[in-house]
Amino acid sequence: MQLIHKTTKKHIAVILLFLIFSIIFRSTGISSLPDSLDPYDESGYLYDAKLINQGRVPYKDFFLAHPPLFIYLLSFFFKVTPNISYIHFANILILSSIVVFIYLISFQITKKNKVALLSSFLYTFSFLIFFYSKTLFIEPIISLLLISSLYLYFQKEKIATYLFIILSSIAPLAKIPAFLQNISLIIKNFFTRKRLFCKENKPVFVSIFISIAILLVLSFLVPNFYQDTIEFHRIRNYQMPFLEQKVPNVIGLAEKEWAIFLTGFIGCLYFIFKKTAKEQVKAISYICFISSTFFIGVFKVFCWHYLMPVLPLFCIISSLFITKLSEKIQKLKFKNNFISSVTKKYLVFLIIILYILLTYKHVSDIIEYQKKSSEIAKDIVENIRKAPGDTIYTAYPMFAVLAEKEVPFWYYANDTYAASQLDIPVEDSVEIFKKSDIIMFNYRTRSHLLKEAEEWVEENCDLIYKREDVELYLNKGK
Repeated sequence: MQLIHKTTKKHIAVILLFLIFSIIFRSTGISSLPDSLDPYDESGYLYDAKLINQGRVPYKDFFLAHPPLFIYLLSFFFKVTPNISYIHFANILILSSIVVFIYLISFQITKKNKVALLSSFLYTFSFLIFFYSKTLFIEPIISLLLISSLYLYFQKEKIATYLFIILSSIAPLAKIPAFLQNISLIIKNFFTRKRLFCKENKPVFVSIFISIAILLVLSFLVPNFYQDTIEFHRIRNYQMPFLEQKVPNVIGLAEKEWAIFLTGFIGCLYFIFKKTAKEQVKAISYICFISSTFFIGVFKVFCWHYLMPVLPLFCIISSLFITKLSEKIQKLKFKNNFISSVTKKYLVFLIIILYILLTYKHVSDIIEYQKKSSEIAKDIVENIRKAPGDTIYTAYPMFAVLAEKEVPFWYYANDTYAASQLDIPVEDSVEIFKKSDIIMFNYRTRSHLLKEAEEWVEENCDLIYKREDVELYLNKGK
């Protein structure tokens, strides 16, 4: 079986070049320190991985937020090497390898090297991917599983179909919204072929059935799986007012990634309603449109990383739509011969230059922010390490891992789970503080801390460190 078409073999050197450049580009300044002073999700996943490697269950209902695949995979990486730098680098390798599939799919659809290169370029220089390239988020793994399975779905060989079923069945075991890709394929085939149970939908249904079957088995093994998984997102979804969080985040993403998401969204609508669009293009358009409208429209809270799994597909659609527009413009007759010549030969190149110029400031700001955060994080870790005692209360256990301290209570163990993982009862807070040698606060934990618990800290603890909004207290009673 040839998973790589003959027509693409001559472009392997170009793919490797993008792959190498992507790895180098994202590896700048990589360290074992968090790139943010608020490494919330990353911090929790890392500490859960550490607990698994110690033979402990990190919380009573393991599926509280997501199915377990990602955290067990992270625990494997963490067991192989406790150096977080290597885990960050593995994450970068995953993100960079996605470039290969972007190139292959784009070239398979169009047989045009410039479209494949533009798709790969948009992803390689994406602000969003650069922003999350040094974190331990679930999304890069899901992105790789989904885009590789989609590439296999577009092939005709039987073995490719079997591999598609395997990979697309695994993705929802890391995060349930990964089902959206298969659901989108079913909807696309239903509207284009006017049949629900057509030949193209059979492997998709099989994949969904396998994923659901595995999740059902796990739900019997672990109590309250569906209740906790769904409640976690339902409660969190309705904590924050719409105008305070969703609208600014959507506008901010559109501003920073206009070349990918704005042109991509318009491109989705264009190709969905264009009768002569290729089947692969329609499939990608349906996936992008349904996934983005689901996260932006259905979820009350919207975070940028929600769209990371479909970012590669948005890059493909954007490049297709941009080249389609350039072809339309090239057919126009300009009175000025110079303008006509430039639009015919260099329009796509000019768009790339414009994209670089407009995103440069955003990317440079991120680099500066990450550099500053890493410097402060290093200072925080050193102060935690040299503070007396072995235990620390913190909402960011990554700092505990780096400083070789233990967290006596991790939020997932709470029987009466609160969506923010911070809104714990005051009596529980005080009991946790009593068991901790060091107590770490920042603006997030301060904002959720009840008055009685804060008063207990002021009476029974000494402030030993303060930088930015981070405070370290030493428990005088320990």
